[in-house]
Amino acid sequence: MAVKVRMTGRQHGLLHRHLFPGDGREAVALCLCGRRRGSDEILCVRSVHPTPYDACKVRTRDEVVWSTDDLPTLLAEAAQHDYALLKVHSHPQGFETFSRRDDASAQRQADLGMDDNYTSASASED
Repeated sequence: MAVKVRMTGRQHGLLHRHLFPGDGREAVALCLCGRRRGSDEILCVRSVHPTPYDACKVRTRDEVVWSTDDLPTLLAEAAQHDYALLKVHSHPQGFETFSRRDDASAQRQADLGMDDNYTSASASED
């Protein structure tokens, strides 16, 4: 199944500025998204929640370890409204594929039972 993401220009600008602040290090944000299920799922961003840089335990050119303190509140809102919780993180060095760390992170999230209301994405600056 293909997943498409729709957002406003303002939301895109907010994500881009947060994910690519010019320091060359990865960053992360969470988005609550309405969704339309079907042969292709469409996620419509309702709100953007940038993870503060200082809330990241690690933030380097090829890794970000972020605080999950806001996750329970966002997951509860996602469940209440049947929203998806979209995790978006940057690869400012232009990595075109998911790294082993990204794959391991996705597996941990699935193991936590977050896969039903959780969708993950990676962004890179072109």
